[in-house]
Amino acid sequence: MIRLTEKVIDVYVVGGQSNAMGNSGGVEPSGVYRQPNPNAYMVGREDFYDVEVDSFTLMDYDANPDSFVGHLFGAEPQIALNYGINPVYFVKVTRGGSNLYDDWSSGSFLRNKMIETINYAKSHFKENNIKVRYIWYWNQWEASGGANVIDYKRDYDGLIAEILDSTGIDFSEHLIFKVNPNSSSYGATDRVTLQAQFQSIVDYKGKLIIGDDLGFHDGIHYLPDAYNEIGSRIYNSVNP
Repeated sequence: MIRLTEKVIDVYVVGGQSNAMGNSGGVEPSGVYRQPNPNAYMVGREDFYDVEVDSFTLMDYDANPDSFVGHLFGAEPQIALNYGINPVYFVKVTRGGSNLYDDWSSGSFLRNKMIETINYAKSHFKENNIKVRYIWYWNQWEASGGANVIDYKRDYDGLIAEILDSTGIDFSEHLIFKVNPNSSSYGATDRVTLQAQFQSIVDYKGKLIIGDDLGFHDGIHYLPDAYNEIGSRIYNSVNP
């Protein structure tokens, strides 16, 4: 049973592509990261693999192999561990390789699914009398439209505005994962994304999550240890 609490609990709303998803190249986590966390719950969808969890589910790697192995776990297990015995929730919608302009535009499946999933979570918390703090975390690299800063910033602002308007929530924290120039795929379009991200951090009074010093398993995606480090950086950024 999901634990009720009088405290304000954190709800991470996670969107983006394969590094938001947690593409570890089939390398599985070990030790405590495989064990159930009785204080952490997740709802959401990884669209590339057609994997969905439509109600809050206990985060338990081994108990949910079809749903979670390599699909819905990335930085989340480490974030949850950092909360200790305090409950934490994740609302997560991702698709590997998704483009902001094409795949997250108004009326798109991913944007609608994100709004639908947030509204489910909002109703759940209201029904269970749970006070929450919503934290936005965006991890997506590919530039939009004509690959200029104005296009990406316009599309990102549109995504945020529609999510807030359609759900009636506010984000207490706004986090964006910085495009990593060490990636073998980093190019002109990624520089566009990075400039737009810098602008968004200023506009939303947000924070950049940096992963430039972490290694890849394929030049693009991280190994479990790196996702765990990213999780700690996310946690520390909102719990200084």
